[in-house]
Amino acid sequence: MGIIRHPGNLDWVDERSSCNRTPREAPYGYSAHFKWREFDKRNPPEGIDAVHSDRMQQWNAEKYRAAFKGKGWIDALSKEKCKNAIRTYYDGKYECIGYAVECNVSNGYPVGLFFLKKVADD
Repeated sequence: MGIIRHPGNLDWVDERSSCNRTPREAPYGYSAHFKWREFDKRNPPEGIDAVHSDRMQQWNAEKYRAAFKGKGWIDALSKEKCKNAIRTYYDGKYECIGYAVECNVSNGYPVGLFFLKKVADD
């Protein structure tokens, strides 16, 4: 007996995937889905970047702690907390325009996926 796949009410990062898994179906291996976004994912703006929270921590643990300390669990950040954390981590050079969560299937922990846009120079 296989798992029945369904889109649910989630805003999938990759809606074309035939194997998106909800947190309910696969609590330790669910697929990336947006919590919020300020762009059309079918027609994303030029210059959009994406970064995973676990990589941010590996690249600069001190900056990561400063940016995310007291913000709560990585899979439950508010829009305001995401924007503040990205602004802090990247010294105001990038703004967060979207936030998704997914699960690291190798260890079952949630991972934040931040969508970034470079802040225009004055």
